[in-house]
Amino acid sequence: SSVVLTEDTDSFIIGDRVWVGGTKPGQIAYIGEIKFAPGDWAGIVLDEPIGKNDGSVAGIRYFQCENKKGIFSRLTRLTRKQLMPGEEISQTVTSPNNSVPTVTSRVTSPVTHVGAKSSGDLKLGDRVIVMNATAGSKSGVLRYIGTTLFAAGEWCGVELDDPLGKNDGSVNGVRYFECQDKFGLFAPKAKVSRSPTSRRPSSSSCAMHPGGLKSFGSKESLNSTASTKSIQSNTRVRLGVNSLSKKPPSHSTMTTPAVPKHTPLQVRV
Repeated sequence: SSVVLTEDTDSFIIGDRVWVGGTKPGQIAYIGEIKFAPGDWAGIVLDEPIGKNDGSVAGIRYFQCENKKGIFSRLTRLTRKQLMPGEEISQTVTSPNNSVPTVTSRVTSPVTHVGAKSSGDLKLGDRVIVMNATAGSKSGVLRYIGTTLFAAGEWCGVELDDPLGKNDGSVNGVRYFECQDKFGLFAPKAKVSRSPTSRRPSSSSCAMHPGGLKSFGSKESLNSTASTKSIQSNTRVRLGVNSLSKKPPSHSTMTTPAVPKHTPLQVRV
């Protein structure tokens, strides 16, 4: 696993088509630091369910994909074309002391430099992933691309799938897009990439975790999930009650229908 297949790792960007170890095809969905190992790693969405995860490790989500299609790899272990059986072995030599093998020739394709990592072709309405190595990545829908009044550069406004954001689409009284409070998040364009899937993940298959969560035992996980659902349920109820309480009661609902005092009694003969 220490064999270096590609030395020019700076050219890799989110969305690139690669082969893990030269044999497993997939698409890069994450590049950056991770909690479970030092250095920069790539998160890959494999074509086939031969991976190890769904884009999350130890309770921290780095990207989103189907279970068993996610895998993490060092950038040096990625290639831009498939290696034929035995090609990797034929290109490696062993040092005299039988230590780490190295590659005599790099396996790379012509490099295309992009200013922002795979963000140039983003468009409003795309499902995207906001990358954060320390807090875990968050998924949502891209609602705004452009400059802002609160910081220089180009920013993306994202409506998150879960209330893990910081605003409702407005910052310092300026509205950039519309969403519920705590569902809005702004991030530099370079930290936003298109999601490998165009569908919002169901809560049963992929649960988003707040940053820094550690993995729990099965019992604690069930309790955590149950409490989260109850909190969400209570929030919806509180919102309903508050919205009702803000409406002044109408006069008609507070009084009983008037009954005529002198209604002629009709008697059939």
